[in-house]
Amino acid sequence: MQWDATRKALQDLASDIVDEARYLLDAEKGNATKTLRGSLRYWIKETKTGFRIAFGARGAGAQYVRWVEEGRGPGRRPPMEPIRQWVRAKPLKLRNLKTGRFQPLTDQNVNSAAFLIARKIGEKGTEGKEIFKRAVETYRPEIEAIQKTVAQDITTYVRTSLKYPRNGR
Repeated sequence: MQWDATRKALQDLASDIVDEARYLLDAEKGNATKTLRGSLRYWIKETKTGFRIAFGARGAGAQYVRWVEEGRGPGRRPPMEPIRQWVRAKPLKLRNLKTGRFQPLTDQNVNSAAFLIARKIGEKGTEGKEIFKRAVETYRPEIEAIQKTVAQDITTYVRTSLKYPRNGR
């Protein structure tokens, strides 16, 4: 059975949901390095019972998209390198706690700040941004409209599969 219209509708919908997730990242200023924004993707898989759409990231963003989406509970510290990159990309002004003066973004100061941030995340955890969950909810009406497209595909399949007798018999 051909599912061309359904597949196309799902691809368009999934692409819109990824765009909405990118918009949400930008709107919440959760996109300092732009790594995650550029990594967001969708995958459509045809199964025996229909289609399955998955959302996530490829490349460097794949390492931490889960933590951005779901958050991270207290426990182990996160890796330092993404935090170092974030500290450098974010317009942070590091301050010496003893003197109160601002410090330059040297490697030592960036490492120190990244360590403190990682330690705090390890102790307290983080809240998830739920960018994909909220993006899917934004497109809930479109998801329901795809059901009509599926019905049209089935109707087309039935019409082309049945052999009608000639002369109305």
